[in-house]
Amino acid sequence: LDILSAAGRIGRSFRLRCRNHPATISDVASPLDFDDKAGDGGCSQQCTYRLKCGHQCSRRCHPDDPDHLASFCPRPCERLRPASECPHMHPCSKPCGEECGACEAKIPSTLLPCGHVARNLACHVAMKPEAVQCSVIVEVTMERCGHTVNVRCCESHGIVHDPSKCSAPCGALLACGHPCASTCGRCAGSIASDDSQQQVTHPQCTQECGRQLSCGHWCTQRCHDG
Repeated sequence: LDILSAAGRIGRSFRLRCRNHPATISDVASPLDFDDKAGDGGCSQQCTYRLKCGHQCSRRCHPDDPDHLASFCPRPCERLRPASECPHMHPCSKPCGEECGACEAKIPSTLLPCGHVARNLACHVAMKPEAVQCSVIVEVTMERCGHTVNVRCCESHGIVHDPSKCSAPCGALLACGHPCASTCGRCAGSIASDDSQQQVTHPQCTQECGRQLSCGHWCTQRCHDG
């Protein structure tokens, strides 16, 4: 220590010389000093390198990656998309260093082939309205049972011809005298291969029995035979 002290090598800070800016010397006395004055490995000056995108490097002076081959540009992209890719020519909303990808700008309203309007679709989705599944609730009449049910528009054409999709209450009178509490579609089962007969199978009744016992009380068990 005496030798270092005599040579003036002991003090409250040490000096760092920037490799990129040799004339810049920083006195560092604490971890906070190091972060402020040489946090990126160089000095506190702003890096002035122009990236391939045209933006200036956002980092402070740094000796690593001098050619900026691995540098990521975090600034807003704002490139206008070509009309062939986006008819509205929306600007890219991603950071400059990311691929723009499909246009995610929201379109307030898009007319679908069914006649309904879809709201706030991503631009790249709105460009193909025929592929959009319409979620508007519509009322349809089932072909076999005649029940009226509410379904999503995109499902309506397939559902009307399929008895098993009917969500209306069955209500058929069971052998026990109770109405069936299941859905029409669950009881309808399937259509025979020749499309001429419909198989109907009702589930076991789950209602309270309700029959009067010999003692005069009413049976409170689940509906049962005998």
